[in-house]
Amino acid sequence: MSGAFFDEEGLELDFDDLYWANLKPEETHVGLAFAWQGLILGLGTWWYWANASENAKDWEFPSFRSRLTGEAVRFDDNHFTINHVSHPFAGAAYYGMARSAGMGIAGATGMTILSSSIWEYLLEWREQVSLNDQFFTPLGGIAIGEGIYRLAHYFNSAPGGGGLTQRVLAATVGAPVWFHRWYDDIVPPEGPADSLGFSAAYHHRFRLAYARAGIDDGDTPFEPRNGFGLDVELYAVPGLGRPGVFDVFFTEGNLLDIEAGATWDDDGVGADWYMRVETVMLGYLLQDVTGVPDDISTRWGTTVYVGLVAGYEHVQQWQPEPRDRFAKVLLPGADAGIWLYGGGVVGRIRLTVQPSFDSIDSVAAPVWFERNPETVVRSVLRRRGYYYGFGLGSRLQLELDIDWLRIETEARFYHVESIEGLDREQEEVEVDPPIEDDMVRYRGTAVVTLPGRLLSLGLTYIHTRRWGKMERDTAERSFDRIEATLGVEF
Repeated sequence: MSGAFFDEEGLELDFDDLYWANLKPEETHVGLAFAWQGLILGLGTWWYWANASENAKDWEFPSFRSRLTGEAVRFDDNHFTINHVSHPFAGAAYYGMARSAGMGIAGATGMTILSSSIWEYLLEWREQVSLNDQFFTPLGGIAIGEGIYRLAHYFNSAPGGGGLTQRVLAATVGAPVWFHRWYDDIVPPEGPADSLGFSAAYHHRFRLAYARAGIDDGDTPFEPRNGFGLDVELYAVPGLGRPGVFDVFFTEGNLLDIEAGATWDDDGVGADWYMRVETVMLGYLLQDVTGVPDDISTRWGTTVYVGLVAGYEHVQQWQPEPRDRFAKVLLPGADAGIWLYGGGVVGRIRLTVQPSFDSIDSVAAPVWFERNPETVVRSVLRRRGYYYGFGLGSRLQLELDIDWLRIETEARFYHVESIEGLDREQEEVEVDPPIEDDMVRYRGTAVVTLPGRLLSLGLTYIHTRRWGKMERDTAERSFDRIEATLGVEF
């Protein structure tokens, strides 16, 4: 790690000094981290027994020995939302509180795996160990938890503690980090601030927007719906994009991207919702940019990085019918990107390769069940309509930023293959057909920033094509989504 960059005042800042002053690891409180795990597990246990009548349907009372040998380690057939929202966010609580207690990524990861295992092997002792939960709780928890931690750290970074606004945000949005800094009597160091009054060691872009969106699948009339969208870009790299030369090996989950949103029809009935969180946990970044500090039109150069990315993605679309759902956690993936600066224009190219563990609705299942209506298949497919599998995906993103206009394009591909033989009711399964699903998605977005730089208008087009196979039966669907947004960008 070495180098320097220039701020808007033309002052040369040492990269190492600003990086370590704001992003150095804080004192680790192992006892406090374990106490938080105990509290979270205790609350989960209270919820579990408060809803015993609902959870009793999963009670099979396997022996402890069968849980250790793997005989009672199976995929469960719980509701899609329970498995792929509740469990990843429980994992995020394990992970985020360990990180806030001063643990690094490795320590918090170990704590998350330990807490998830205690829940599955000990506290849910009346049930089989859920293999899918042992993927989604820790891996989803790491991705979401690191994102929550990074956001909390940012909102606690205002130089000297900041003013009233920064202090309120620190104690609310950034509560986990705020509590531990209060416990340790830590005040953020003095230094340069960004446009929101927090540390300039971060690069940020937040956009919260009202959306008017509609989906056309070729069969259902196009019906616009109301909704919202949230985009977060938060990079803990001092001087990103500013004139200067520096490099850094980073290990603190420095690059965070979040996309989330939902729509509903005019009757208030949910149509879809989505969430994607990706954090480049560790990697190497090199920047070499020239130019006049306060004039972006004079900047020329590049910022390049390669890294290891953790990620979580969840999509549920209920309208138009039939529903379409998938959730995935990265195992993890490889990520590389480059920013290109030239005369006031900023371009970005990003490529991600993503091995994953997936839960997904089978496109071909309805066709197969028409042909085999009485055949007993795995319980999660029979009762819930989805299956578990391993996948491999890739994503290519291109972005062009020209003063008041930003253009973003994206191409994504996923392939998923089912895992057979481990259903919770495997002994009752008559046929366990192999299933495959593929998805290609293209997205184009244009965002125009209005005078004053606070409000922006956006227009997005997304084409999604899904095709799948279940034994010899095949099927496919496609969707075209158009979305107009009015957002606040800061």
